[in-house]
Amino acid sequence: MLKKIIIVLFLGFTAGVFAKEDKAGLQGVEVGDVYTIAEASAHEYQFINFEKRNLILKRGGTPDYQSVEGNKVKVTEVSTNKNGDVIVTLERLDGTKFYNKYKKVKANVSKAISSGELVQ
Repeated sequence: MLKKIIIVLFLGFTAGVFAKEDKAGLQGVEVGDVYTIAEASAHEYQFINFEKRNLILKRGGTPDYQSVEGNKVKVTEVSTNKNGDVIVTLERLDGTKFYNKYKKVKANVSKAISSGELVQ
């Protein structure tokens, strides 16, 4: 009987801890938040999911990373993936398209901010 009580208390405690962690991860980012796209840490953005350069060209876009740098973007959707990372959908604040082709783009917010690709 004592083992069952201990197991129930343990499961209740761990469920409460995980619920608090999920809420804490989503509290920092809300729909409507505005960020600025900074310079890419490498030749391409790693945590903002833009298409590769050759695919942008194939689809009729203009793959110029300087046209993206400094743009203000707003968060239109917030979700989490299987790993628990917060994934957001970003849209340009002025309403134009990224690379003259894509209206929305997804990004891993925590990693993009820590790498310097997104700035608040």
